Amino acid sequence: MSLNDTLYFTAAEGVVYRLNDARDGWEQVATLTTPRIFHRLVDRSANELIALGGGVGEAIEGTTSVESILLE
Repeated sequence: MSLNDTLYFTAAEGVVYRLNDARDGWEQVATLTTPRIFHRLVDRSANELIALGGGVGEAIEGTTSVESILLE
């Protein structure tokens, strides 16, 4: 997901990454309380993302969890 011309993604273990300014690597910016895959990231404001739903755990059971991610 892109916010303020910056690319973000979340890894399966719940780490939220941002593409660095040099655009040659990723830096950790947050960690989800509920790690998930197959979810949606949407922007709520210039410094906040929302993680919606997704699959949780090895069985990839669905979750209806909504989580706020405050960015630095």
